[in-house]
Amino acid sequence: MKDTPGDDDPWTYGEMHAYPLLFPIIRLDGDTCPEVREVRYTRVGNSAAIAQWDAGTNHRDWQLCYGPQGFDPEGADVVNTTVPQRALTGLTATGRYDVYVKARCRFARDEWTPWAGPFSFSMSEIGIEDGPARVEFSVTPNPAHGNATVRCEAGLHVVEVVSATGATVLSLDGGGAQACVLDLAGLAKGVYVVRIATPLGTAAQKLAVE
Repeated sequence: MKDTPGDDDPWTYGEMHAYPLLFPIIRLDGDTCPEVREVRYTRVGNSAAIAQWDAGTNHRDWQLCYGPQGFDPEGADVVNTTVPQRALTGLTATGRYDVYVKARCRFARDEWTPWAGPFSFSMSEIGIEDGPARVEFSVTPNPAHGNATVRCEAGLHVVEVVSATGATVLSLDGGGAQACVLDLAGLAKGVYVVRIATPLGTAAQKLAVE
């Protein structure tokens, strides 16, 4: 076996050089992946609202936090959503609140826009959703004892149980799910109204608790 190349060697020998492989770094600027610029609100009863905003072309999903006006978003509880809207629950009829939203950019898995906000609103100043489309949902069993299941194919943002006096005795964040369970333990016997908020609007129906 030959150790060095010669004239009769079928291979061509040469020096090997290591060259770095250069890949372009693609960063999404503010025009490509803009911050959320506006949040709109629709009131749902006396203790909830729906926040909606426009999805940017390269927005993948969003994070949102909210609290009493003037709260610090750093360290606040954050909720995630894959659609540009979110139910805000646990509010009061006369409360004033701030909302902050940030978007994760498509094609940049771990890159988020800065927090945008505060987007402030007052429950007493925003309109009540009347429901532009007919929303079909079911509550079973009805009459119910202990618990009942609410189902809606459109997805549930907010589910409330309201007493005959108009008091909200139960309020749940549906998170967009098509079903949720109402824990009716502790409610007095009687007729209540189950009110829901969905992407299509709101709807209500009576529920008898035994």
